Amino acid sequence: TLDLAALRQRGPMGLVLVAGAEEEGLRPAVASACRAAVRIDGTDAVQSLNVGVAVGMALSWLMAR
Repeated sequence: TLDLAALRQRGPMGLVLVAGAEEEGLRPAVASACRAAVRIDGTDAVQSLNVGVAVGMALSWLMAR
């Protein structure tokens, strides 16, 4: 599992961002097709994000090169 900073450091590449259901995550077949899993660590103020917010944050972070 990578954090977003580690993924961004890998440099320019083709990227498909796959997001799973908020409760169940990705189906096993989809997860096994992925090269890496990325996490967004929580803080004391926010422990979890809904999937839409998490995807928005990930896209924003990855596009800010």
